[in-house]
Amino acid sequence: MAQVQVITNEGVGEIVKLCIATAASEVENIVVCKTACPAATASGSAQCTHSADAGLTEVSAATVSASSASFANDTFCVSHPFTASGSETCKGFYCANSDSDVAYGICSFASDINVEVGDTLTLTMKWRGKNG
Repeated sequence: MAQVQVITNEGVGEIVKLCIATAASEVENIVVCKTACPAATASGSAQCTHSADAGLTEVSAATVSASSASFANDTFCVSHPFTASGSETCKGFYCANSDSDVAYGICSFASDINVEVGDTLTLTMKWRGKNG
């Protein structure tokens, strides 16, 4: 499935605030979007409507980890398995800080993902830092 995934301007701003020890919070939550979530750098949490399905609501991500591809700790991963409790159309998702007012990254699916009761939808977003 083709999709568009970006790191947002507000996400970059939050990363900078973390680096300089200004009030900011790290990536913690993952949010399923039930309406179009534009994957554009200027987009943010305000442009996305959260899913209301009990199994797809905003949660603390099951996995928030670092790994190494080209050099130590150059890759960051957020992942979570959701289990639908009803019928829902998913348009995309975003990774957010602890109170979800900052979308670090947004992923917009190329086409809707329709889930039914008991379906599992595992969402994963990776960011990889590169020098140069």
